[in-house]
Amino acid sequence: MGKLFWIITIFIVIGGYIIYSSQNTDISNPDSAISFAGKFASWLFQLGKSTTNTVGYAMGQDWLPEINQTNSTNSTSK
Repeated sequence: MGKLFWIITIFIVIGGYIIYSSQNTDISNPDSAISFAGKFASWLFQLGKSTTNTVGYAMGQDWLPEINQTNSTNSTSK
């Protein structure tokens, strides 16, 4: 569980850095900081929404193997 926490944390930090560097934001400026926070929150919301959609799709799939109907025997005892 600890490794998963660190993987998620690193992913979020890298995503935040990409947003920060692509927008050329100056965190010391309050307007830029608010803009960055809004874009970061929007990205986190979209990430959560995409994760929910992916997990929902995976849960809806039939993961069990198909039963081969030709192998089932309907033998009658004589």
